[in-house]
Amino acid sequence: IPYFAPVKNLHAFKGKVLHSHDYRDAEAYKGKVVVCFGGGQSGKDISQELCGVALKTILSHHNPSPLHQPPLVE
Repeated sequence: IPYFAPVKNLHAFKGKVLHSHDYRDAEAYKGKVVVCFGGGQSGKDISQELCGVALKTILSHHNPSPLHQPPLVE
């Protein structure tokens, strides 16, 4: 079951809310402003992919660790 972290007033947001579990490809976000919540591997991967097509991509996270870590697999 995908977990959604509590986000204050998320119910009032009129746009699309999607869990990374349901993400398939970046083209659906072409020209849009996108906010990805979570600095885990999925959030970082999806944010990087969206940067190529979205008008603006924002990665929001609370983890103080650096985002530029070595790849998990080489």
